[in-house]
Amino acid sequence: MSNPFFSIIIPVYNVEKYLRECLDSVLRQSFSDYEIVLVDDGSRDHSEYIYKAYAMKYADKVTIFRKQNGGPFFARKDGIKRACGRYYIFLDSDDMLRSDALGLLHNEIEKSNADMVIYNGSFTPDYKTKVVKSPFPDDTVFNGERKKLFIEKFCGYHTFNNLWLKCISRDLIDLKDYETHDVMNYGEDLFQSIPLVDRAETIVTFDEPLYYYRQHEESLTHNYKIEQFNSLKGVSKRLVEYSKKWEKQYGISLRSNVRRYCGIECYRTVKNVVKDDNRSVKEKIQLIKKIQNDKFYKKWKPQPNAKYLMPYERLVYSIISRKSPVGIFILNKMFSVHDK
Repeated sequence: MSNPFFSIIIPVYNVEKYLRECLDSVLRQSFSDYEIVLVDDGSRDHSEYIYKAYAMKYADKVTIFRKQNGGPFFARKDGIKRACGRYYIFLDSDDMLRSDALGLLHNEIEKSNADMVIYNGSFTPDYKTKVVKSPFPDDTVFNGERKKLFIEKFCGYHTFNNLWLKCISRDLIDLKDYETHDVMNYGEDLFQSIPLVDRAETIVTFDEPLYYYRQHEESLTHNYKIEQFNSLKGVSKRLVEYSKKWEKQYGISLRSNVRRYCGIECYRTVKNVVKDDNRSVKEKIQLIKKIQNDKFYKKWKPQPNAKYLMPYERLVYSIISRKSPVGIFILNKMFSVHDK
């Protein structure tokens, strides 16, 4: 299609179990002015046979591209390069859109001339639950000086990080944003969202759950990987850079917001070490020591009285920080029972 209103960008990686439902959710939209841009990120299952069948049947809607595996960050980048729409929506290939999602977003954009619409998601396919508890009333418009109200809740909090809950004008996109980091496999949604939020002149928060976020075993796995910690540093560096810009631009203080984000992620990092069932207690303690000696961690680690952590999280963090073999063992068993 040439210049459709929406481009639905879908990275695909080993999702044969869910891909048909994902594509059908787009193809049954009540609003029809859209294209689907599928980026196969090196799938090794039967996803290729599925999306090729859809591309043949819906040649006017579906385009496909293949690339070597590099993760969703770079798959989205390739999708953006090939998209032709006025607005971009990022849909994970194991998730779905509500059948009236595009129509409602189109109406919202026409009404407010928004550069970015942030909508809600659901943990259930009936769209009756909400992923995000928005601090703003439904249909709130942020522009001009009012934008600082959004910045204060966006910077350092996790509420509006998800890229898959944003409808974005292509005018906000700059592919240079994707050239500043070699590896990005953790926190990539916030990393991509920060410059988009910065450029958006009008942001609208739309509280309707239009997106079904599928929770399954793979998405609930939390094991420590050094690449995740390195990605966290890259995300935090960008957050610090833009927070300083926003402080000057809007005359607000965001230091505690940034500390909150970095502190929570430091806590999550050592917690994921403890949760990792693929390592012995001895290996976990060695990893925790290594992380604790990291320059970034030393600067941003939570303080004992950090109020952005829940009381039980402060207790867990205190036990982890002591690096007691017995404490690490007990926490691992507790996390295992909780996750089940």
